[in-house]
Amino acid sequence: MTSAVKSDASRETFIGTDSLRGDRKMTFRYTGFILGVSLLTASAVQADLREHFDAIEVRTGALYLQRSNFADDVIFSTSSAELTAQDVQQGEDTGWELSLFGQISDCKRIEFRYFHLDGFHFGESYTDPGGIVFNTQPFGSGLVDFPVAANLEYGAELTNYEINSRCAVNPDLEWFWGVRHIRSRDQLAGYFERIGNPGTNNHVAFGANNYLTGVQCGLDAVLADVGPFSLEALVKAGLYHNQVQTSYSETQGAISVVARKDVPAFVGELQLTGVYHINSSASCRIGYQFLVMTNIATAPNQVTNSVRFPAPSTVAMATDSPIYQGIFAQLDFYLYD
Repeated sequence: MTSAVKSDASRETFIGTDSLRGDRKMTFRYTGFILGVSLLTASAVQADLREHFDAIEVRTGALYLQRSNFADDVIFSTSSAELTAQDVQQGEDTGWELSLFGQISDCKRIEFRYFHLDGFHFGESYTDPGGIVFNTQPFGSGLVDFPVAANLEYGAELTNYEINSRCAVNPDLEWFWGVRHIRSRDQLAGYFERIGNPGTNNHVAFGANNYLTGVQCGLDAVLADVGPFSLEALVKAGLYHNQVQTSYSETQGAISVVARKDVPAFVGELQLTGVYHINSSASCRIGYQFLVMTNIATAPNQVTNSVRFPAPSTVAMATDSPIYQGIFAQLDFYLYD
């Protein structure tokens, strides 16, 4: 009897193993089918691209930028100290960048460029025996008259889309013009809690969204070329329409107000790039980038322009000029040429 039980168990084991092998074969066949379809689709897409572009160039890599702002508004107060916009600098962030170039003729090509950074952040905790407030009008927003603990958080993100038409003046110089859209978003928030009595609390937040759309022009030049190495410089500038949206909210008093405003803005950008040409179809790039925007609304900029009493309100202030600067590393290659 014992032998018969073992035999049945072994048979079931073999049956299970055969079934698993069959499933694996089906999985391998399915995966192979998907890969085959993907390769055929990629070939079809590339064949379609060849009909419109003589060459496709891809440039992608990492972008590391530091953000700074020279505004000095007092935004946060304790009974013994003040915090200004200078004190809540958001440090740095690393993001991803992608550029695509389509060659239309010997002297003309189209460029699409995208990058996104969303990790700019400042965070700090405070305690004070007499209370802590944001400096809204007329008396501030937070908690006062007893010991208070507060957590302050400030975050921001930057997103860029642009399409440019590039024209070669000679092998070492291109001029270009195009359209560009930039989204710059800020969120500043504080959570206030009475020490020893967590039920007494308040949450205050300020938001600032900028939607910039405009036209730009610029130059892209090779400054030096020695063997497989070259040094390149790019400069661009443009005028923009900035649609500003700001907000102020507070749990005490159930306050939630918004404001909107349209303002002109300027955006300027500079890149200095060192290039190592691996071969005629691929290169490595590393460089410095500088980006400045004017007439930008930031969350700290909204604090002193928000009113808590008697009628809650806020004003869309767009007077800051944040600067982003840092380094990037990219791989540049041709899909075909």
